[in-house]
Amino acid sequence: MKKLFFRHLCLILQSLTTLAFCVLIVYGAYSALEEGVPLFAISLRFGPSFAHMVISLVLAVMVYHYLRTTFGSDAQLMPFLLLLLSLLELRVYPVCYLYTQTLSFSMSQTARLYQIILLAAILISMECMLYQTEINVKRINTGILIACAVSLLVGMAVPLSPNTATFLEGAYIGALTMRGAVCILGGIGLAILFCSVFQENVSKETIIKCVAYTMHIVALVLLAFPYGMIRDGIALLLELASLVILVLVARSRRIWA
Repeated sequence: MKKLFFRHLCLILQSLTTLAFCVLIVYGAYSALEEGVPLFAISLRFGPSFAHMVISLVLAVMVYHYLRTTFGSDAQLMPFLLLLLSLLELRVYPVCYLYTQTLSFSMSQTARLYQIILLAAILISMECMLYQTEINVKRINTGILIACAVSLLVGMAVPLSPNTATFLEGAYIGALTMRGAVCILGGIGLAILFCSVFQENVSKETIIKCVAYTMHIVALVLLAFPYGMIRDGIALLLELASLVILVLVARSRRIWA
């Protein structure tokens, strides 16, 4: 019952987050259009974020509706990971603030929250890779709590630098030490992938899922850097591809109805 409640809660929170960010994106795009920004430029900046929110919610609904088992890392961690992915669209908030100037959430609060969410998403992705064969619910839940606690403590302690023109183009991690730590975590994720590949009697499904989670971690590492159209496009493609792979692998194993 508690596991189902957590899954329901993640889906409800993600739905509300998606609705809120979609309204924010539409408002920001409309304000930019009124200021004379070309429609093509607006589409390039806001379109990917809008599409990412919608696709992530669709995948979350699929997890909620079709997932049969309530055990294992995928059943416990994927709903929370999808929620974190939606929250990461906080990256587009500074752009909306730039064009509207009426939003009350400060850039310091945005930067602080963004780096906490990004670090939590990376740690949860690594946990998904480590716990591929884990069915101990208490151990998985403990891992979630540890990841959230570490992200909160580190995110609150690292200094911020949100008052820059670069930050107004998209939220990112300004502190070089924090960004370096994120890159190190990405390297650890690659190491976990290689260890998983060379384990004895490892299944093909486990390897594919670890590759998907590694793609996801690489995408998150790219989002730690300042906004760049090509860099963010690559991150979006890697992230969506990894989620599609995870859904296809789950379906092939007949976890889905």
